[in-house]
Amino acid sequence: MIYVSRNRRDTHGHRIKPDKQWFKEARRLTKRARCEAGAHAVTGHYRDPQVRMALKELFHGKCAYCEQRLPENFEIDHYRPKNRVAERPDHDGYYWLAYQWKNLYPACTYCNQKRKDPPQWDARDDQQTGEPQGKYEQFPVDDESKRAMRPSDPIADELPYLLDPCDDEPSLYLQYNPLGEIESIDGDVFGEETIRICHLRRTYLTNARAYKTAKCVRLIARLRELEQRGWPEERDFVQKLLDEELAVDAEFAGLALAIYEDPERFGVAG
Repeated sequence: MIYVSRNRRDTHGHRIKPDKQWFKEARRLTKRARCEAGAHAVTGHYRDPQVRMALKELFHGKCAYCEQRLPENFEIDHYRPKNRVAERPDHDGYYWLAYQWKNLYPACTYCNQKRKDPPQWDARDDQQTGEPQGKYEQFPVDDESKRAMRPSDPIADELPYLLDPCDDEPSLYLQYNPLGEIESIDGDVFGEETIRICHLRRTYLTNARAYKTAKCVRLIARLRELEQRGWPEERDFVQKLLDEELAVDAEFAGLALAIYEDPERFGVAG
């Protein structure tokens, strides 16, 4: 997970968001949702092609939570669930936020839905079992007495455990080890809960991060070797390869940056 600004602009200087017509219809539907309250049936307006196009561009073509490349049929997640809240059976969901641009995120199925790890040929037996995991309707908060139950309740009083990639700086809560495994920093509850909610320790994802880790470590080690030998042309070539791994639109850019900033922690000789 990396921080993404909602105010980001494209290469032409245009804000990355749906067009005015989409927002106009979103306001109309939000007004209706507020009137109908828990009986409101959320429409597919939040899945409009305008939204899908803008979210994919805004998040560099990656899942907002795990940073894997988005599939063609990626899901649109409501950060605050639209219909139900797992932790509160008496909650009707944040229906009044169902069409709010700031509540919508692009997500892969394994972060957004409850799924078991896909079978892996060389995985340990304990990695092939377990209950389905994923965000789905989960949205735990620090203090249930401050949870917004209706549109009139102040959302700002909530303290969600799930990190918001457009509001929080994930690198302050999450880190990686040399095996590509994601960890919370000093057992931080927000980092740990984000990992749990979005199933960020799933086997396939961890293996993919391990591959990225090994690749970045090799590139940095080679870069240092070439600097010592004084071979500028070869060094520039390796630096270009490393820059591609560090690019914000590359998978697991947050991991690559962590390795680049502290390569010794990942086993690169000083």
